[in-house]
Amino acid sequence: MSRTSFALYKPSILEIVTAMEELAHEDLTEEMGAFLTGKRMRIYEMRMHALGDFAGALTLDTHLSATKGLFLHREYRAKNARDEVVMLASARLVITDLAKMIPVPIPASWVETPSDVLLPPGDLRPKLERREGTQIVFSDEDGDANGMVRHRAYLAPILAAHPERRLRTLDVTYEKDAPPGACTLVTEEKADAVAAYYLHAGEVVCHLRITWK
Repeated sequence: MSRTSFALYKPSILEIVTAMEELAHEDLTEEMGAFLTGKRMRIYEMRMHALGDFAGALTLDTHLSATKGLFLHREYRAKNARDEVVMLASARLVITDLAKMIPVPIPASWVETPSDVLLPPGDLRPKLERREGTQIVFSDEDGDANGMVRHRAYLAPILAAHPERRLRTLDVTYEKDAPPGACTLVTEEKADAVAAYYLHAGEVVCHLRITWK
């Protein structure tokens, strides 16, 4: 499958994450669109690695690289106006049957160019033991078309707390869907990194790990 791309101008990390989600839904064949009827496709796990600055005009593109059971693997890259790669990313996506609310296997025929750049076979989730943290309230504006909190909304409070820091890597695992409302953000700060997770109704719904340059 050929790459699908978006043009971006001086994007923030949140805008890049949003574009990654949107590109996943743009880069579909007729066969894929028919398969997705009555289903929802979402990012389950993603990794981003910043190689340069995001200043100026960027082109973000994507392609499918693998399917394995319930996971669809997608790779991304961003180039600047000089055709230099300034960001690499990859994501695992899952597809849920909205009638049964269970994940469904993804057809292997969807992938033409197998590869595997960034997501390792291991667990990306940071191991934190604490349960107490800061209450975060997501509004309806933070919800997606299915009434669940958007992926970028989980990142916003952490990035907003470090406006002066430049991203090196971002690892996120979206464990469960959560509706807008109250969540608890638990963080562990280090000199060059942040580990965090969100609790909703007593369950972990999102794990994050960010390293800074």
